Amino acid sequence: NENEQPDVVDETLRPTTFDEFVGQGEATSMLLTYVRAAMVEDRPLEHVLFTGDPGSGKTTLARVVAETLGDPYVVLQKPYSPRDLLEVLCDLKAGTVIIDEVHMWTRAQKDALLSLLHEGILETPWGAEEFDWLTVIMLTTDAEKVPPALTSRVEIEPFFEAYDEAEMAAIVAGMARKYSVPL
Repeated sequence: NENEQPDVVDETLRPTTFDEFVGQGEATSMLLTYVRAAMVEDRPLEHVLFTGDPGSGKTTLARVVAETLGDPYVVLQKPYSPRDLLEVLCDLKAGTVIIDEVHMWTRAQKDALLSLLHEGILETPWGAEEFDWLTVIMLTTDAEKVPPALTSRVEIEPFFEAYDEAEMAAIVAGMARKYSVPL
């Protein structure tokens, strides 16, 4: 419909640090522990699967994790073909790949992720590429559609609870501060 407005998110409103992120205390604490260990040990973070309802902060916290790690990152917000994924990863070379709504990927696309998660190799009919320094953060609102073959290759699996009223108020207050809008 030509009257529909595109989804526009002002990225400056998103938190960029763990301190700025509101809510998801258990997930945040666990992730911060894993991130700090990876940084101290000078290695990539183990692969991650975030599950939870829409609007519970999964994409935002995935970006916070990537920002904290300090490596380059890319957010894939639509199902990519294995060829597209290979091109994106080859451009990235190393860092963090955030895959939003991974449950929407086809079986072939999910299968292409298996060797990437297990061995750091993305194999496609067009070639294979090995990645020595790569973290994959997958996000889903429908964990039942993520095959066990993928989840078995993930070390960290936080669940995101719905925000309560106090957390929602804190998020709005934080956005207002960033725009210098009094409440």
